[in-house]
Amino acid sequence: MEDFNVNLEKLYHNIYYNIKLSSPKFGLLKCLINQGYIDAQLLFEPSPTSTFNNLSHINAIFFHPNIQHSIIHSFTDDCSLYNTNYRMVVCAISKSDFITINLNAV
Repeated sequence: MEDFNVNLEKLYHNIYYNIKLSSPKFGLLKCLINQGYIDAQLLFEPSPTSTFNNLSHINAIFFHPNIQHSIIHSFTDDCSLYNTNYRMVVCAISKSDFITINLNAV
């Protein structure tokens, strides 16, 4: 999960059309995508809501495809508690897939 400070729409466009990525900032994201990590917002929004100044999608939560079945929902939130021009990316994950109760505990 990160504020990558790169325009993810531009990244996805360049990858789709096989255009060379000019900024070194794209390196980590391209590596994540090449390793099969998925942007949670893309599961629920074909065109993710902008997260910065209502102009671009620069925040994301990437997860490994092995836990894709555990993702319940992903959305953006206006962060009404803070005076900011960013929107927060929120991802709801099923806790039952990660936290189990040990009945043998004393």
